[in-house]
Amino acid sequence: MKRILTAVLFMAMLVVGLAGCDSTGENTETDTPEAVDVECIYTIVRGDNCSKEETDGAVRLRNTLEEYGIQAVLVTDWVNRGENVEEHRYPNEILFGDTNRAESEAAVAALNNGARGMVNYSVSSDGEDYILAACPGYVDKAVDVLLSVFTEDLTRLGSAPVEVDVREEHSFPMEDITICGVSVEEFEYILYENSYKDAMIDDIQKLSDLIFDACGTRIPLEREAPIYTGRSIRIGEGLDAEVQAGGSFSYGVIPTADGLIVEGKDVWNDWAALDALITEIENAIPGGGVLAIDEPIRRITDPAEDEPDSQLILAAWTISAPHMTEEYQVAEIAECGYNQIIIVKPDDDTQFHNLAKWMAKYELRGLWYHWSMALEQWQADNKEFRDLEAEYMDTSVVWGHLIKDEPNVTMYEDLKTMKDIYMAAHPGKVAYVNLFPNYANADQMKVETYQEYVDRFFEVFQPEYASVDIYPLNVGNKIINGYFENLDVFSTACRENKVPFGVYIQTVSFAASKRTPVEQEMRWQAYNALAFGATNIEYFTYRTPDSSTEEFKNALIARDNTKTERWYGAQQVNGELAAMGEAFLQYDHLGCWGVNMQNAPSYFQFDNQYADFDAIGKVTVTDDKTLLMGGFAAKEGDGKAFICVNTADPGTGAADIQVTMQLENGYTGAVLYQMGEKSALQPDANGCIGFTLACGEGVFVELTR
Repeated sequence: MKRILTAVLFMAMLVVGLAGCDSTGENTETDTPEAVDVECIYTIVRGDNCSKEETDGAVRLRNTLEEYGIQAVLVTDWVNRGENVEEHRYPNEILFGDTNRAESEAAVAALNNGARGMVNYSVSSDGEDYILAACPGYVDKAVDVLLSVFTEDLTRLGSAPVEVDVREEHSFPMEDITICGVSVEEFEYILYENSYKDAMIDDIQKLSDLIFDACGTRIPLEREAPIYTGRSIRIGEGLDAEVQAGGSFSYGVIPTADGLIVEGKDVWNDWAALDALITEIENAIPGGGVLAIDEPIRRITDPAEDEPDSQLILAAWTISAPHMTEEYQVAEIAECGYNQIIIVKPDDDTQFHNLAKWMAKYELRGLWYHWSMALEQWQADNKEFRDLEAEYMDTSVVWGHLIKDEPNVTMYEDLKTMKDIYMAAHPGKVAYVNLFPNYANADQMKVETYQEYVDRFFEVFQPEYASVDIYPLNVGNKIINGYFENLDVFSTACRENKVPFGVYIQTVSFAASKRTPVEQEMRWQAYNALAFGATNIEYFTYRTPDSSTEEFKNALIARDNTKTERWYGAQQVNGELAAMGEAFLQYDHLGCWGVNMQNAPSYFQFDNQYADFDAIGKVTVTDDKTLLMGGFAAKEGDGKAFICVNTADPGTGAADIQVTMQLENGYTGAVLYQMGEKSALQPDANGCIGFTLACGEGVFVELTR
C-alpha cells in the first residue's frame, strides 16, 4: 500500500509542477517532441523512502520534460526534526510518491487499499494540482497518462490544471472464495498459535496475501486469544479428532460453520496443511470464478504404518544444511525414494523452519546432527546436558539425534550417561551413535581388536539402535578385505542384543583409493547389508560435501545442485527396496552363510556361518559361483524367508548366474521380490525353485507352505 501511495503522490507532484509553468508550443503528433521556451523550473519531489520503481519513474519524468525543453530537478522531501514542511516547499512541485506534503496524504487516503474495487492507478486534478496514485507495477502507466495530458496540448503547461480523471480498476482473477458457503469477505481473522515464531507468521501472511491477490479480500492476522470469537481461519489448534488420531504425518483443512480449521499432528504438519490450502487456492486461480471449500482436505496416515520401525529406512546423508535452502532440494530427496534425511540442524531459525516444514510436507524424518549434543561439548560443559531441541524434538520430522560419530571405547561411559538423559527427556526418539568399520586401527578404537570394540559398545552403551559405516569399493575392481567379516561381527552383536541397525553404504569416491559406485554397486551393497539383517540403508553421500580434507568426487547431487547419473541409480534401487520393505520387515534375522565357499573371494570370508536354515536343501549355481545367503524367520507364525546375493564384484560386469534350490521341510512354493517386482515361484517336479541373478543383484524370497 505504501508504494501505491508513493506513486499517487508522485503523480500529484508531476501535475502540480506542470500546472505552475509558463510555456508555449504547438501540438505535434511526431515521435520527436519540439522544444518549448519555458522559464520556470519544475521540482520533482520524491518521498524519502521511495521505491526503486518510483525513483525510475521520477527520472523518466524529468528526462521526458527536458526533451520538451522544460527544466526539472529531482529532490527528496527530507526535513530536519521540528521543521515546518510548508517552509520547505519548492516552486512548481511535482509530488512523486508518498511525500510529507498534505497533497500526498490526501492522494494516499483516496487510494482504495486492500478491498475489492481497488484501482491499479488513477490520475486526477482538483483545479490546483494533478494527483497520481499507482500500485506497484503501474507507476509507468500513471506517468504516461499524466504526460499525455500535456503532449496533447503543450500550452497546458502554462495554464491551470485541466479536468482529468483517468483510472484503471484492478481485475482480480477470481470472483470469490467461499468456505462452507460463506464468502471470505465475512471472515474476520486468520488466527494462529501464540507459540509460532516470526518465520512461521511470515508463511501465514502469504496465505492472507494470496487470498487478497485472488479475490480482493484482506483477512488480518491475529494471535489466538479468547477475545476473537468471529468467523476465522484457525491454524494449528488441534481441533480435528481424525487428524489427532492419525499418524505422525497427518493433517487436515476442515471447513466448519465457524470458519476453517488448518492443522497437523504437530507444528510442522500444521505447515503441510497450510501448504495444502495455499495449493488449493493457487490451482483455482487460473480458472477464475468462485472457489468453494466445502469438503475437508486431509492426509491421514496409519498410526501403525507411520512408525519408523515399521519402515525399511532409506536415508540420505546430506550433512549440508547451509546448502539446503530451496524446497525443490527436499522434494528431490523424497523423489529419489528416501524417507529419512541425515542433516545438520541449521542455526538460522528461518532456515530450520523451512527445512522442517518441507520435510513434513514430503514425509521425511530427520537424523539431526547438532553439535551442542556432541561428546566434546558435553565434556566442555562439565557434563551438563543442555537440551536445545525441546521446541521441535517431539515432532514427526525428528527420528533421532547423533550423539557421537565413530567414538573410541573410552567414550562409551559418558555416551551412556548422555543417552539415558536424552531418552528420558524424549522417549521414542533415537540417541544415535555410529561405529568405526573394522579397518579402523587400534589407536582409533583404543582396543586391540574390532570384536572387542563392538562387544564393549553393546556392554557399556547398551544401544536401542546401532549403526556402522563400511565403504568397500576400491579402484581397480577391488573390494576391501574383511568386508563380510565386518558385517558379520556387527550384525551378530545386534542380533544377539535384539537391536535394529543401519549400514552406511558407499555412493561416492572420497579418496584416491575409492571408486564412485554406479547403480548395480549401490544395489549390491544394500542387499549385502539386508542379508546381514540391516533395516536401514544409509547412503554416504547424497549431496557432494564441500570438504577441504577429503577429495570428494560428485555424489548423487553435484556441488552445483544438479543430479548426477547416480541420483537416478539410487532412485531405482530405493524403489526396489521399498517394494520389498513391508514384507521384509515381517521377519527376524537368523544369520548368514555362503554357498560354494571354496570359490569365495577374500572379501567374502567370515567365520560365523549360520547352519540351521532348514527350509531349503541343495543349492546349485552356474559354474559353482559363490552366493551370500541371509536367513529369516517370521515374527509371527513359522514362516521362513531368505535374501540371496550374487557376490561377484559388481564393478566387473560378470555374467548372469542361474540359481536353483530344493525346497524342504514342508515348503511348497515361494514369493520372489526382484528388481521391484513381486512374483510367485512354483517348484518343478523335483520340488526346486530357481531364478537368475545379474552381477550386483540380490533378491528377497518368502517361502510358503
